[in-house]
Amino acid sequence: MNLVRSLAVLPLLASVSVAQTLDFRNTSWGMNREKVVAAEGASPSQVGEVGSEMVLRYDSVSFAGLNCRVVYIFAKDRLVRTKYVFQQKHNEQNGFLADFAMVEAFLIGVLDRPTEQRVSWRDDTNKTDPQRYGAAVSLGQLLYATQWKRPRTFITHALTGASGTITHEIEYGSVDLESWEDQVTKQQAVPADHPLVQTAAAP
Repeated sequence: MNLVRSLAVLPLLASVSVAQTLDFRNTSWGMNREKVVAAEGASPSQVGEVGSEMVLRYDSVSFAGLNCRVVYIFAKDRLVRTKYVFQQKHNEQNGFLADFAMVEAFLIGVLDRPTEQRVSWRDDTNKTDPQRYGAAVSLGQLLYATQWKRPRTFITHALTGASGTITHEIEYGSVDLESWEDQVTKQQAVPADHPLVQTAAAP
C-alpha cells in the first residue's frame, strides 16, 4: 500500500476504533437513544422524561448474580450516565449489607483497587450495634460508597437509604460529558426519588 492510500485509511481505522469502545454493557458514552435500544436488542420496559433528561429503563436484568434493573440517562439525546439498581428483597435489612459486600468484591475483582471507599455515619445512634447497621442505612444514618475513576468513566457503588427504604445501586458516568451534562441539567435536576431511577427496596 502506498503512502497516499495509507494516509487515507487512517481516519477510517480511527473511527472504527472509537466505535468499538464500549463503556457500559454494549453502549458507549454519547450514543443516542436509538443506538442504545439497538445495542440492548429489546425495547425498554419504561421510557420517560425526568427534568431535562430522557430516561430508559430495562427490568429483569442480572448483575453479579443479583436481580436488578438497568437505567440509561440521556442529556439532549446523548448517553451521559447509567445505573444498575438492585431489586433484591430481604426480611432482615442486614441482608442488603451482604449484597453490597458481594457486589463490592465482584467489582474490585473486575476493576481492581477503588479510588475511594467511604463508610459514613451521619447519626451514630446505632453505631455500636452491627445488627442494626441495615436499619441505620434505611434511616439515612449510615451510607456506604466506593468509587473508581477510569479514563472514560466514573463508577460509584453505593448503599444508601431514607424513610426506611434502602437503595443499592452502581452508577456509571461519562468523564468527558460530565460538565456538559451539568450545563444541560443545571436548571432542572433529576429527582433522586423519581420512579424511573429509584429502586424498589424492602422497608
